[in-house]
Amino acid sequence: MQKRAIVTGGRGGIGAATVERLAGVGVEVHALDIDPEIQTAPPTGAAFGHVCDVTDGAQIERVCAAILADGPVSILVNCAAAIATGDAEVCSLDDYDKVMAVNVRGPWLLARQMLAGMREQGDGVIINLSSTAGIRPSRNRLAYSTSKAAIRQLTRSISTDFGQYGIRANTVCPGPIDTALWRASRPAGMSAEKHAEAAIEGLALKRLGTVDEIAAMIEFLVSDAASFVTGATIAADGGRTLH
Repeated sequence: MQKRAIVTGGRGGIGAATVERLAGVGVEVHALDIDPEIQTAPPTGAAFGHVCDVTDGAQIERVCAAILADGPVSILVNCAAAIATGDAEVCSLDDYDKVMAVNVRGPWLLARQMLAGMREQGDGVIINLSSTAGIRPSRNRLAYSTSKAAIRQLTRSISTDFGQYGIRANTVCPGPIDTALWRASRPAGMSAEKHAEAAIEGLALKRLGTVDEIAAMIEFLVSDAASFVTGATIAADGGRTLH
C-alpha cells in the first residue's frame, strides 16, 4: 500500500526539498503552505498542494479532513516556520504569539488531526523541524529560540504517549541552511556576505548546509530503516552545537 504524507511549509526551502525526496521513494505527498501558489505551482513531486494557514485551527481541520477522506496518512512532517527578532525586553507580544503559533501550536494541531488514524493503523511517523536555536539560543531571537525548544519537548511528549501504538516522533534541528527564512534572519545593516561568514565561523564544517541535506535526514527518519528511533533530537548543523 502506498504511503501518504503531509508536509507543511511545502512551497519552498526544506519543505519543498522534503516533498521531492519523499515523492522520489514512492510516497504520495500532500504539500501544505500559506502561499496560494501551492495549488497552482506545487513543489516537484507533490501529488497535491493545499493552501493552509497552520495558525488557523479551522483551516487545519478542513484540509486534513479532505486529505484523510481519501485514505490514511502515515507521515507528517512539520516544516512551516516563522522567525522574529527581539530579546526578552523588546520582542513584541504580537511577534511572540505569531512565532509560537506557527512553530509550536501549528505542529500540535496537525499532529492531533493525524494521531487517531495512525493509532488505528498501528503505524505513523511525525517529524518536527526545530533548530539549533532550540538547543543553544540565538542572540536577539527570544521568540524563535523559545519556540524551537518547545517543539522539541512537544515531540518528546508525543513519542512518550503514542509509542505504544507504533507511532514514532522525532525532531530535526538544522543549523544554518541557505533558505529564505535563514536569509530573513540577517541583522539589519549586515551584508548578506557578512551574514554567511558569521554563520560559517561557528561551524566545524565551515560551510552552510543545504535543504537537500536536511530532507535526506527526514527521508531516513520516516523510513523503516529508522523504525527503532523515536523521541530523538537530531542536530544536522555542521557542528554548530558541538561546544
